[in-house]
Amino acid sequence: MSIFQNILKLVIVAMLVTYPLESFSQSSNTDPLADPLFTKSDWSVYATDNPKQCWLASVPKKSINTKDGKKVKVNRGKIILWVSFWAGTKNRGEVSFTGGYPYNKNDVLDFNIDNKKFDLFVPTEGNFAWAKDTKADAEIITAMKRGSSAIITGVSKRGTKTRDTISLMGFTAALEDAVKRCPE
Repeated sequence: MSIFQNILKLVIVAMLVTYPLESFSQSSNTDPLADPLFTKSDWSVYATDNPKQCWLASVPKKSINTKDGKKVKVNRGKIILWVSFWAGTKNRGEVSFTGGYPYNKNDVLDFNIDNKKFDLFVPTEGNFAWAKDTKADAEIITAMKRGSSAIITGVSKRGTKTRDTISLMGFTAALEDAVKRCPE
């Protein structure tokens, strides 16, 4: 095998590892919320086949950004609340959130579901926060099934406080659909 072929193989493997969201939806569209497989009210389900993964996701109905107590306009990327499943694994119902901007390492986001408080953690610098562990995931999912809205509050690296309100209408139906699509 030539050096060129080896380099080409490495580049292909790197692309497959580096860009997993490319296969997030069924189309070639790179929007992670394109082409839902199921939608109920404000929640939709998405899946990939290899490996088999399923997600339910929703975006905010309302976002408020403030700095020094005053509302400000900011440019944010996609703001998404996710619950993820990997078929055939113990990764069942992993709660995560991206606020559309980078967080500082070890930041804690306030996740409030109908006045019941939870925390989402940013273990490394980046755009995502997760529940502490599988027990917290299960508690959050139970509250989401019973709740009507979730409010997630965080602070960007630039010091902007964000408050995103996400409807929980349709959450339980989308959750049930994702569980069926990615069985244990």
